[in-house]
Amino acid sequence: MIAIKDNDFFSSLCKEYNIKLPNNLQNRKIYEEIENFREAEYIYCIAYEMLIRTDEYNELLEEYKQFENKSKNDMTDDEFSKLRELISRMNQLGLKKTSFLGFDNKNDDDHVFKMIEYYDEVTNSPWNVRMLHKFESNSDENIFYELAKFYFEKGELHKFIKGLYYPMPQEAKELVLDDIKNKSKWKTKEECNEFYDLLESYFIPCIIEESTNEAELKSLASNSIYLKELDKAFLSMIKEKKDNNILIQIKSDITNYNIEFWNKFTVNDIKDGLNKLIEFYIYKNLIYNQNMQQINGSINEILKNPSNYYIPCVNRRVEDISIKLHKQNDIMLNNDFINNLELNGLKSIINNKGSITLKHVENIYLIQISEYITLDLLDDSFLKTLEYEDLKNIYINTEPKFSRPRLMFDEARLTNIPINLNLSKEDLLHYISQIKDEYDRDKNIVKTFDEYFFNLPLESDLTEIPENIKFANQKRSSEDKKILPVKRDEFKKRISYAFYIYDIFKFFIPYVKKKRIDNTKKINDEIKQKRTTKDIYKYDNFEYTKDYLITKISCLFKNELSQEQVEYYLTTMKEFIHGINLKGENNFLKKVYNPEVDKKRYPKYKDLIIGNSYITKSNKEELKRKLID
Repeated sequence: MIAIKDNDFFSSLCKEYNIKLPNNLQNRKIYEEIENFREAEYIYCIAYEMLIRTDEYNELLEEYKQFENKSKNDMTDDEFSKLRELISRMNQLGLKKTSFLGFDNKNDDDHVFKMIEYYDEVTNSPWNVRMLHKFESNSDENIFYELAKFYFEKGELHKFIKGLYYPMPQEAKELVLDDIKNKSKWKTKEECNEFYDLLESYFIPCIIEESTNEAELKSLASNSIYLKELDKAFLSMIKEKKDNNILIQIKSDITNYNIEFWNKFTVNDIKDGLNKLIEFYIYKNLIYNQNMQQINGSINEILKNPSNYYIPCVNRRVEDISIKLHKQNDIMLNNDFINNLELNGLKSIINNKGSITLKHVENIYLIQISEYITLDLLDDSFLKTLEYEDLKNIYINTEPKFSRPRLMFDEARLTNIPINLNLSKEDLLHYISQIKDEYDRDKNIVKTFDEYFFNLPLESDLTEIPENIKFANQKRSSEDKKILPVKRDEFKKRISYAFYIYDIFKFFIPYVKKKRIDNTKKINDEIKQKRTTKDIYKYDNFEYTKDYLITKISCLFKNELSQEQVEYYLTTMKEFIHGINLKGENNFLKKVYNPEVDKKRYPKYKDLIIGNSYITKSNKEELKRKLID
């Protein structure tokens, strides 16, 4: 492939109009990425690449510029209403629930735009808006230890004591850093918590406002430190954590502690529940024997015979009642709470008045350790350690992690299909294949209640395949196959070419138009001066047309692509990115109007997500081999 700058036609235009090529057309790295998108993410990634080239998307980003440096608290009511309107329009483009994985954000009103802003920044200047915890140090040391050491040596490590920040004296360097270093080598969850409790008290300056170089002290334990806020010299000491997995686990909405949710479960409903329970109460030093004496036992020792041991429990079932002691023999009287527990097969006892470290209570209820303890009997501090994902036999919530933000549309048929990942790949392929076959036969199986009740058609039922596109496994002529190959790898390469062709065409067409106007003006001026058309041929206006531009683009591909193929790919991209011209419309970035064909005229990138992914169908046998291997 010939570089644009090495082509006489394009280089002369660049020289005449002092054109600076954008990075994507200079190094072509973006098109290598498009070609190498993973199969599992391919359709979403190319849909996103099409979206960011639409007029609607770029107009919204332009309109957003007036708000990008403003907090919602600084906006007038009119500005805030305008922002909300922009967000609503952005949501319609598929970015409402976009997965900007790796880009953390607060749930702000303009989070969609903020994430786009961050994403664009990252693509142009890697790292700077990524979160610190997404990275690791170049050495074997913990990244937060390296951070503390770096800022200590600069004299900018502060400690928060009684509401005030104090810079750490140099004489304390060895003591402080050794403490952080030792605790950074944690192995258990409890040790991890201790490490972050330690980090919580140390602070470093983070540049919040670049224009004023204004800094804000943030805790080392903060999960909101962006790399662009740190000293640039520190960035050379870190590297990005690499993860090529397609799925990440996501937290459930029920993750936060909620007693109303947990009270219907027992310890046995928790994965490794009995172990977790005993570990927690050993760590809190709250294991008792049947004589109500605190003991120090190992987890293995207690697991051998848990019924010999007791832990504090909480009376949430009835109001606390005063307990009277029998003065003669010091025998404690039973109460309703104790009786209820014993009816459920759990032996319980009550201690004298006192307090425990979990919470202050008037009476300490002790319950026999068992896997059948209901969770509502356990203290808040233990329940807060549990997450929804700790329950047995639940769906594990995951989210795909793609190379590009993931577009989401309400019309997409997203279903919660149970997949047992312990099954073989072959079994899972057959399973998913049959589900897809059943869906293609009868889409009612995934209709919402309203769609089913009112017999509403699905958006995908209305999807029409553009005439430019043919299924790869469809019987086609040899000429067709030259235009769009059957083999998947070759197909993906041609799609990356299609993006490159479109981007060149869109970038240069205004300059070609300008050159044609300039030439026309020169011709008219010479005719006026000489009153003759002699020698006017030197202004080759026929070279500055859309068709001629396409011809020159095809020259960049040497003998790899014909002009027919270049035109085909350009037309396809126009249809997916901008749609089809209406009658009387002459937008050169849209597909030409055809009165004989009744088609939907909006951009087709959305159909890749909500309809049949028709441009990515593969040869069936080839696909099977790839998936099974």
